[in-house]
Amino acid sequence: MTVAVAVVVSLVFSTTALAIGVSRSTSLGAARFGADLMVLPTATPGAYTNLKVASPIFVVPPSNQYLNGSAQLEIRRISGVDAVSAQLYVTTLNASEGFTSPLRLVAFDPQTDFTIQPWLSPSANTNLDRDTALAGSATGLKPGDRVSWSGVALKVVGVLEPTNSSADNTVFFPIKTAYEVAQNRSTQTQFTSGEVSGLMIKLARGATLQDIDPRLRASLPPYTTVQPAELAHQTKVETAGIATYELLVSGVMGGSVIILISLLFSMTVNERRRHLGLLRSLGATKGFVFRSVFMEAALVALLGGVLGLALGEVVLILAGNYVEGAFGITLLPLSLLEVNILGVISVLTGVGMGAAGAAYPVLLAARLDPYEAIRKGE
Repeated sequence: MTVAVAVVVSLVFSTTALAIGVSRSTSLGAARFGADLMVLPTATPGAYTNLKVASPIFVVPPSNQYLNGSAQLEIRRISGVDAVSAQLYVTTLNASEGFTSPLRLVAFDPQTDFTIQPWLSPSANTNLDRDTALAGSATGLKPGDRVSWSGVALKVVGVLEPTNSSADNTVFFPIKTAYEVAQNRSTQTQFTSGEVSGLMIKLARGATLQDIDPRLRASLPPYTTVQPAELAHQTKVETAGIATYELLVSGVMGGSVIILISLLFSMTVNERRRHLGLLRSLGATKGFVFRSVFMEAALVALLGGVLGLALGEVVLILAGNYVEGAFGITLLPLSLLEVNILGVISVLTGVGMGAAGAAYPVLLAARLDPYEAIRKGE
C-alpha cells in the first residue's frame, strides 16, 4: 500500500510541476515573438505601402513623422486585433552626452506593451514610474544608472535580455513622461502630446493583415505597414500532451490504488478478525475500532505520500531534462512557496486515497460481532 500511494503521489507532484513549468515557458516564448504588424506614417504622401522584414519587430525606427495616437482606441475594436501598443521615437543620445555608443530613446506605454517587457528576466521585479526606464542589453547601463533628457533624469530599473535587434541599443521610458515634456513650453520637442511614431499590433490567432486592412484604413490616414517575413503567431510547444498523458496515468493509477488499498485492508481486517473481536468483547466501542484501523490506514498513506514526494522530485528532474532537450525550451522553476503548496496537496491526495480505499473495510471491521469474530478468527 505504501509503495502504491508513493507512486501516485510522485506522479501527481511531478506532472503538475511539469505542466506549470511548460505552460510558463511556452507562454514567455510566445510573448517574445514581437509584433505581428507595425503601422508607421507613410513615406509617400497619400500612399499605402506594405513592407516585410526578416527579423522580429520590437521597436519603432527613428523618424520625425507621426501618427495620431488616439487611433489605437479604434484599432483595438477591430475584429482580428488582439492588442495594440504605441511607441514614440524621441531622440538618439550620442557620445557627446556621455555615452560610449549612440543610444536610442524610445517612449512606450507600459500598460499595453507586449514587445518590450516580455524581455525582462522572469525574476525581475520592476515598477515603471514617471522617471524610470528600461535599458537594452547592449546599452552598458545597469539598474540604478540615470539617463538625462530634456531636464528629466530617467532611472534605469531593469535591463532587458538580448533580443539581437535595435532594442538592445535602446532605452525605453513611459510615454506619459514624454508627453509631459512636450507640454512644457520651455522645452522644444519634434512631437506633440498624443502623437506616436508607430503602433505595434498583435493579431488574433488566424487573423491576417488582409482581414483587418479595410477597417485599419478607415481608422488612420495613409500609412506603411511592416510585417515579419512570416507572422510569428503564438505557437505553443506540443509538450502539453506529455503532461496530459501523465495526468491521465495518475488518474488511472489513483483509481487502481484505491481499489488495491480496499482489497489489502479487507485482507488485513480478515486476518485480524479474532483480535478485533477480542477488543470488542473487552468493551471497545465500534467507534474505537473504526478510529484505530482508520488511523492506521491514514498513517500508512501519509508515509507513502512523503516517500512519493522524494520520488516525484526525481521524476520531475528526469522529465524536465527530457522536455528541455527534446523541445529546446527552458522550464521556468516553481517558487519555494509553490513547491511547498504543491507538495502538501500531493501528500493530502495520497492520504485521501488511502482513507477512501480503507473506508469500507474499516467500516466492516467496526461492525463485526465479537462472538462471530472470535470464532471465525480461530
